[in-house]
Amino acid sequence: MTADAVTSTNRGPAPADAHTGCGDRWHPTWAWPPNGLSPLYVAAIAFAGVVLRAYVLQSPIGGFDADEATSSLVSRQILDGNFPAFIRPLHHGGALLAYPRAPILWLFGPSPVVMKLTETLVYAAACFVTWRLGRRIFSEASAQLGAGVMWVYPPAAVWESTKVMLYYTPAVLLAVTALLLVVRLAQEDRRRDVAWLGLVLGLSVWTHPIALYAALPACAWLVVNRPKIVRQLWRAVPTGLVGVFPWLWANLNNSWASLEQPTGAAKSTFWARLTGFFEALLPRLAGLRGQYLGRWYLAPISGVMYAALMIAALVALRRWKGERTLLLTVAIAYPFLFSVPRNSVFVDEPRYGLALLPVLALCVGYGIERLFRRRVFTVGVVGLLALISLVSVRHVVVDTAGQPGLDVLRPVATDELWQTLRDEQIDAAYVDYWIGMRLQFEQREPFTLLPINSYYLDYRYTAPPAGSRYAIFPDGSPLVDRWIEFVSARGLTTELRATEHFVVVETNQPVPFAATLGVME
Repeated sequence: MTADAVTSTNRGPAPADAHTGCGDRWHPTWAWPPNGLSPLYVAAIAFAGVVLRAYVLQSPIGGFDADEATSSLVSRQILDGNFPAFIRPLHHGGALLAYPRAPILWLFGPSPVVMKLTETLVYAAACFVTWRLGRRIFSEASAQLGAGVMWVYPPAAVWESTKVMLYYTPAVLLAVTALLLVVRLAQEDRRRDVAWLGLVLGLSVWTHPIALYAALPACAWLVVNRPKIVRQLWRAVPTGLVGVFPWLWANLNNSWASLEQPTGAAKSTFWARLTGFFEALLPRLAGLRGQYLGRWYLAPISGVMYAALMIAALVALRRWKGERTLLLTVAIAYPFLFSVPRNSVFVDEPRYGLALLPVLALCVGYGIERLFRRRVFTVGVVGLLALISLVSVRHVVVDTAGQPGLDVLRPVATDELWQTLRDEQIDAAYVDYWIGMRLQFEQREPFTLLPINSYYLDYRYTAPPAGSRYAIFPDGSPLVDRWIEFVSARGLTTELRATEHFVVVETNQPVPFAATLGVME
């Protein structure tokens, strides 16, 4: 099928048709698009997404955790003259976002809120590109509704778009950009887009595989629907090498460590990972199942809705033609590609499906427009989804209250800990990952971090041999008893001082750093 045939099959004779693609070529990008939502409706949807994220940031689940601190510290390494490809000492997950975030860190200092807003801006850019993609496949209104749905729903994406991560949110932007370039190449002979697609694919290899789970099926769809594009693939090689260069350089110097499976994943089969995608990960992306907490919302109603979505997908598979089949291709291929790596067992974490969100959101936006002809009703549905996100996020806040050990979901502010360090004049202490990385990023006072485990920590080479008399743990941490048992076996006495959320263990003599290696793993 030629590019012209693909375009005509999906669009029909008139660009003004409410349910055919409008395309960028029919009106300038600076003008308000015809046949779309009114500016007031678009502003209302945008405002709803801002309100949702403001609620998350001021709630207990909007705190700054150790993973976010670790990601932010990569930007500090860049300011110090180092240019890592990954989080040290890992070899997976590219540090692409750390580079534009470095000047922001230099301007505003170690501000968790500013770091989080950077992530939100990247996700907003992904929503914008989703709109650009949707208007080439569906109507203008469907594209706007799809981007709006992605901005306010599901609740897991609302929360994830406020978390400082190096690769999940950029992977969403890269994936949807690849889909947009593929559609443009299917519709028009834009040779420069081949080069841009090469750059996006190269950056996707560096950033995270989830971007490739969407981009690679899209490229296969392009080759099938426009075979002549193969003659121009050479244009993607130079730009692809530019995008993948940090990944290549890091692997050339580390024996291709990125090709090895990360350790720590439980043993599983391909079938178990595939069924886990549909049983756990996809329902969370659909907002029907709680993020991380596992329970289905309003069961069995949520189960019926999930079945209805599957039936709608089967109907689309039978009826859709042209560019719309791109969305079906990606939706079908994504779970199978996701299930190939042995470590794709973390189906309780919605972040591993985020790159599929643009496809799902556009399909939902199209469905909303088909079901509700009046614009006020379509926007009302998006508003209802925003309300569901708010209720779901609130549910997580309430359900996690009083549960210790939820450092990712409910990170506690370190203000009281810094005050204790000042009052006790503690300038060095043993800390675990969940405390140490946050203190290292915030740096409110001179402080030497002594890692008691090697989980993502790379500070043992600069730790003072004399060690310290102090060790700090989150309240309720099982490491407290293990530390007391360890130092008691060395003949040391301990004194505990507890704050509201932390425990400081002081020994009568310093614990040498060499004696702690491997003990608390």
